[in-house]
Amino acid sequence: MSRVRAASPDETATLPLPPGPRGRRIANLRSHFRGYPAFTERMHREFGDIVFYRMRVVGDCCLVFDRELIRAVLDAEGEGEIIR
Repeated sequence: MSRVRAASPDETATLPLPPGPRGRRIANLRSHFRGYPAFTERMHREFGDIVFYRMRVVGDCCLVFDRELIRAVLDAEGEGEIIR
């Protein structure tokens, strides 16, 4: 059984977001476009394997650094599941 599945509406409404910088949309946007590799390295170092952040223009973003989780998401998407 896959570690990844689509979240139910109840889960989406009640589960906390992964860790990440809060309330820094414009600063995140600047850092993101100034140097994306440095930005992602800092996010990984400060917040761990899954990072949630918001950017002014782009909206909600999630970085995933755990290789097994990335593989599970890609496998689930290949099976036609919708991951949210």
